[in-house]
Amino acid sequence: LTYEADDDIAVITGYLGESADIIIPSNINGSIVTGIAEGAFLNNKTIKNVTIEADIRAIPDNCFSNSTIIEITLPTKLRTIGSKAFADCTSLTKITLPSSLQKIDREAFLNCSGLTSIVIPNGVAEIKEYAFKNCSNLYEVSLPNSLKKLGTEAFSACIKLSQIIIPDSLTEVTWGAFY
Repeated sequence: LTYEADDDIAVITGYLGESADIIIPSNINGSIVTGIAEGAFLNNKTIKNVTIEADIRAIPDNCFSNSTIIEITLPTKLRTIGSKAFADCTSLTKITLPSSLQKIDREAFLNCSGLTSIVIPNGVAEIKEYAFKNCSNLYEVSLPNSLKKLGTEAFSACIKLSQIIIPDSLTEVTWGAFY
């Protein structure tokens, strides 16, 4: 892992190793890992399995976009998945969203054709536009009772989507949410 450290805190900036399995630790060389840089693993064709042990609150924009990630274990206190964080990760098949999650930003999982099911945890109030667009093998989605708004084309082009539970709390479904 590459990182930048300042005093006692570190931010992961990327990965140059050859192992397909990586762990983002809570401490690195005596510094507490507090975050991951935007685009840190963008276009990385080495990583397959990622475990985030660090107590981070956000997966930043473009963090794993267009990488070969298959499975990721997210931190238990994660609140936000940024824009295009996992976009074009066509090999991504397993991700469990933690109960602490509050925000799924635009295009977060765009073109993740390997995903087959997703459970959105209670606490998420809005799924932004294009968040799961073109997840062509996604067939099952569980939406939480906290959900109030589905953004434009949030689940569009999910051609195999056959099972979705829509909660009573959902008050705004924007254009093409399931188109």
